[in-house]
Amino acid sequence: MAVRKILMLKKEGKIWTFLLENDVIAEIHCSLPDSDQHRQPVLGDIYIGKVKNIAANIGAAFIEIAPGKECYYDLSQAPQAIFTHKIGKKPLCIGDELVVQISREAVKTKAPTVSSNINFTGRYAVLTTGNTRIGTSGKLPRSLRDTYKEKLSHLKNEDYGLIIRTNAKDVPFETVLEENQKLIEEEKVKNRQMKKKRSNEISL
Repeated sequence: MAVRKILMLKKEGKIWTFLLENDVIAEIHCSLPDSDQHRQPVLGDIYIGKVKNIAANIGAAFIEIAPGKECYYDLSQAPQAIFTHKIGKKPLCIGDELVVQISREAVKTKAPTVSSNINFTGRYAVLTTGNTRIGTSGKLPRSLRDTYKEKLSHLKNEDYGLIIRTNAKDVPFETVLEENQKLIEEEKVKNRQMKKKRSNEISL
């Protein structure tokens, strides 16, 4: 099975993205930060954000995901955060940099909301780092829900959970299992890269 990695490099005002397979570059993409500055964050987008302010009285922090774009963050999620740069020993400190995902888009004057619960969505399943249970869509027949929970019980762990989507009812179990394995590998690769000490390279 090919091991895939995604590496990002910020250099001279540009963001370079390298897609690697077995440590060999397969694709290279380049984007300008300016394009990000004018683009509104969309549900599911993943960023490396910087903590700009902490409002402990309301249990929130404000995280900048791009110049001038701050998002609301629930402090209760700090213990499960993936940091790319940590300032102090407290769960969350001003200046910390961490991986976040847009969980709610901006509405009128309200800022977007970001979360440390990172979801990797497939056609038949969703891998989530914020809930470690093996779950299923409530729209699946009861018997099928029980079957999936039993057959996937060996994948239960303390790092992530899996939710089987409604689409899974129309395909063989092996197809769903294969996609689950791909999502797990994707999560492991991104998690491993993000936890590396940050220098000029930022892993996503």
